[in-house]
Amino acid sequence: MRSYFADQYNMVTVQCNYFGWEFMQYDVFEETKENFNDMGPMQALDNIFSVIMISEILKDNNLIFNASKIVSYGHSHGAYLSYLSNIFAPGLYNLIIDNSSWLYPVYLLSDRYLNIGDSQNIFHYFIRSFEDIDLDIYNLTFLYKHFRNKCTIHSFHGTEDSLIRYQDKEKLCLPMKKCFLHKVGHSNINDVFKSPGHGVDADYLKLFDLVMENYNISFNKSTDIVIPNHRIETKNCSYLFDFKNKIPVLTREEKYI
Repeated sequence: MRSYFADQYNMVTVQCNYFGWEFMQYDVFEETKENFNDMGPMQALDNIFSVIMISEILKDNNLIFNASKIVSYGHSHGAYLSYLSNIFAPGLYNLIIDNSSWLYPVYLLSDRYLNIGDSQNIFHYFIRSFEDIDLDIYNLTFLYKHFRNKCTIHSFHGTEDSLIRYQDKEKLCLPMKKCFLHKVGHSNINDVFKSPGHGVDADYLKLFDLVMENYNISFNKSTDIVIPNHRIETKNCSYLFDFKNKIPVLTREEKYI
């Protein structure tokens, strides 16, 4: 996929192995305090960090790139992290292609059942044992309620998604500026979408082509990534996102109510 995107669309392509990524796969590994699946903020910051570092490497090598042509393309939890990164680093992404993102990680509230071979494994994620977890900072509906979105978002969601209902995705996307929700049902089954379920059994390359070739995608031109320092307020915490040295630094302050 990376070579295809690079050759077909003249783009530097980055795949980020974010913090705890291996615990979102279909193998069972043991989490530790040093390496676990936080399901959100730390993983989003890793994605932001990767993009910024790649841009700095390009500049250090005197390579010209368009800082207004940054695309985040994700499936399920990866797409969710695209939305989260867009909130944490406003202005970084210019296009998000979302295949079946959820609105919050459902495994924060329930166990994950993995069918491997003939056995079923129950996965209780380590993050659920944290007493001070702030669910608001994970909730896209809460985060985007008053956010002035400037990133074009094309969201593809199946009518029979078992993890997040299409109707709930409508509540996120339809009120949001520049968010376009595409319903995938049985009538849409083709060589791009093969199922109305979670992930729509998509051909990832053809889905990317579909968006780039059919939805009037265009980009401005700029030479530098500029992300303002900002805060996100939840009921229980205040989050400061500091980009003054390019690299994101997150500080969380608890509110004592």
